[in-house]
Amino acid sequence: MKNTVTKNSTTACTLLLATSSAFAGPTKTPSSGASIPATPPKIQFTKSSTPFAIKSITLESTGKEVQSCAVPSGVTRQDDPKPQRILSLAFDPKANQSATLKFDMSEISGSQEERVLILLYSPCLSNTPQIETPNSKQKLVLDKQKMQVMANYPVPAIMPAKGNRASTATTKMSFELNLDTGFLAHQVNAGDDTAYLQAALLPKADFEKQNYSNVQLSKLEAIQITPNTCPTDAAFSQNLNSDNQSCQKLP
Repeated sequence: MKNTVTKNSTTACTLLLATSSAFAGPTKTPSSGASIPATPPKIQFTKSSTPFAIKSITLESTGKEVQSCAVPSGVTRQDDPKPQRILSLAFDPKANQSATLKFDMSEISGSQEERVLILLYSPCLSNTPQIETPNSKQKLVLDKQKMQVMANYPVPAIMPAKGNRASTATTKMSFELNLDTGFLAHQVNAGDDTAYLQAALLPKADFEKQNYSNVQLSKLEAIQITPNTCPTDAAFSQNLNSDNQSCQKLP
């Protein structure tokens, strides 16, 4: 059984509070609840290279109304697809508190063309990719019907110095997501207490044309939210292995 904050609640609220469908171009700034600050992400240029990935997701300093919970050792989804990492958050549904999640990306290989970094969300998963991404080692495991663009950020082109290749340099990026406790309560009441995320990287020109043949995808990430106190190991496992409410009527 999924978590609830109040009984018989019919409040429905998507994690992103955004109206655009996935890969549909720039999104509107969320009006409340979950929002990406308007300031550009932090960008650094380095000379090392790693696969495209979300390196870490951390809860930044906040009050006691939102806290990071220990994830039981060895507990994950029983069925595929399985997230590479799970973040567990507990919150006070009666408090008016904002928390910040910080996303750090692994170094992004350099390119002489402008690209777009996209953060994707869905409450639902798919066993088979619903969008073809032939040039990505990681495949899309989010359900396309429920998938939304959380945010998109420009990744600047790296022009090589004379005699060098742009691919020898990389870009490091980080960005933040603001969440408030009222929004988290809406999510739990809607029966959607587990959020699934993937990052995507593709050329700006392809993004504008909705061409995804050159997209790169990160591994699956999961964030589970629980009202009042951190979940027991049994409750954590049960919630992680039960479908969110909004997924139960999908074909």
